[in-house]
Amino acid sequence: MQAWARPDQNPMDAGDAPHPLDYKNYVSLGRVGYDPEDPSLAYVRRQNGQYIAEVTLDDGDPVNAYLCHQQAGGGGDYLPVEPDECVVILWPNGFAESPYVVARLADLEKALPASVCGIDTSTKVGQLELVRQFRWVRTPTGQIYAVQSGGEMLLQAGGTGMRLEAAQIVLNGGVHLGADFTTPPIPGDVVGGVAPVSIPAAPFIPLPDASLSLEPQPPQLRDGIVRFQDPVEANVFTDPDFFGFLIALNAIITTVAGLLALPWPYADPPASLRAAHVRASTRHTAND
Repeated sequence: MQAWARPDQNPMDAGDAPHPLDYKNYVSLGRVGYDPEDPSLAYVRRQNGQYIAEVTLDDGDPVNAYLCHQQAGGGGDYLPVEPDECVVILWPNGFAESPYVVARLADLEKALPASVCGIDTSTKVGQLELVRQFRWVRTPTGQIYAVQSGGEMLLQAGGTGMRLEAAQIVLNGGVHLGADFTTPPIPGDVVGGVAPVSIPAAPFIPLPDASLSLEPQPPQLRDGIVRFQDPVEANVFTDPDFFGFLIALNAIITTVAGLLALPWPYADPPASLRAAHVRASTRHTAND
């Protein structure tokens, strides 16, 4: 790549406007591109903890430009750049060796999507195409979108609710429907130039409960989810009316059978009844 030399002086120091041929012009347009002179370099790469993109300026000159981020320092973000994507290049203080990509531009070849999540991004009114006012993010087909939070992540929707749609939705961790943190997280306040320390949320603690099964059962939760593989048991504790009737009826039959000298093999009625679920979901699963 061509190396740019620092100018002898900043033209603004002399009160003059930047010369149009100097990269002290501060702002330029370019396109992300591959450098054919050095095929060992990717058009975007990581170097010294920063992301650098190869850009060809509108006048044909190649430069290596740093990508700007919305967040850095412990966290960060990255919006992938693509070859031939139009970008805006800025030279802070006119230093030619330190250009930055500060914005991306859409054009006919790299147009913005016509719809996001089934919602059109614009509306045609006669010859005009009016932009629809809602905030959206859409990545190109096949591009992964990853978000990782170092603390609690809160999502709250207004309107009529929130829609999640995917071929599969995989949740890893305890799932508590209709619950909330015991106490909410509290963001830290900036005081004296010190990085703020947040107070994490207190986790939701579900209530334990004991099974009424006649057989010993492991610890369970009062609001635990029942699955297809979990059996169902009814006994004198879960349904005293039914089993009271069953015991009384069996006592009458046993007495009558004894008086008539008839065989009755059920001297002791069943103390419990167990059943299995007949149907379960073909799409949704839950484990412990």
